Amino acid sequence: FECGISEHSAMAITGFGMMGLATGDFELAIRCGDLAHRIVRKTNGTAAAGWITLITSMYIDPYTMPFADIIPRLRTGYVVSMEAGEFEVGFINWQTSNVFAFVAGYELKSLLKAAEITHEQYRMYRVESMIGTSQAFLTLFRVLSGAEPPDWDKLEEQSRRNLNKEKLDGSETYVLLPYFQATLILAVYMRRHHIAQGLLKCFNFIASEDTSLVTVAPREFFGGLICANLYRETGKKKHLRKMQKLHKQLRTV
Repeated sequence: FECGISEHSAMAITGFGMMGLATGDFELAIRCGDLAHRIVRKTNGTAAAGWITLITSMYIDPYTMPFADIIPRLRTGYVVSMEAGEFEVGFINWQTSNVFAFVAGYELKSLLKAAEITHEQYRMYRVESMIGTSQAFLTLFRVLSGAEPPDWDKLEEQSRRNLNKEKLDGSETYVLLPYFQATLILAVYMRRHHIAQGLLKCFNFIASEDTSLVTVAPREFFGGLICANLYRETGKKKHLRKMQKLHKQLRTV
C-alpha cells in the first residue's frame, strides 16, 4: 500500500477481510483481521485503531476466538478511541464488549452495573446513535436480574409487527436491530415461545444483511430453541423438522 505500514493500511486490510466474509472466504477474512491487529499494535494506532478493532472484533474474530478473548480487545478499542476523541466509535466498542460479556456468561450483576454506566455516558456525551442499543440491553439486564418486570403486553404487540409493510429508514433499522435482539433473548429465556417466534421474525428481517456472528448465529440458535420448546409443548413434527434444519445450519456457521 502507498501508506506503508500505518493505520490507513490496516483499515484497507480490514476492508479486504470484510470482502472475504461477504464472498465466503473465511480464511482470507481471518488472515486480514489478524494482520490488521498486528499493524495497529506495531504503529500504536490512535484515531482509526478503535474502528479497526471494532470491525474485526465484531465480524472476523468470533469465527476463531471465544468471546471472552475478544472482550479485552474491544475495551482497548474503547480506550484508544476515547483518547483520540472518537467518542462514538469508543462507545460502540464498549457496548459491544458488554454484549459479548453477556454471551460469554459474565455475572449479571456486573453486566447491569456496566450497562447503567454506559447508558449514562451516552447521555452525557450525547451519542444519540447508540442510546437505543444501550437502552435495549440495559432493560434486558434489569429484567433478567429481577430489577424490573418484563412488559409482556408491549413485547407481544412488537412481536406482531409486519416489518415488510413498514417503510423503515436506516436510522430506524439501526435502533430496531439491538431492540429485537435483546427482546428475543428475553422471550426465549422466559419461555414465552409464541412471542419469541414473532420477535425472531422481526430480528431476521432487520438482520438479514448483517454478517457479524452475533447476529448470524442467533437466527439459527434461538430459532432452534424456540422450535424445540414448541415441539415439547405441542408434539407437532413440523417444529422438530425445523429445529433439525436450523441445527444443521448452525453447525456450518
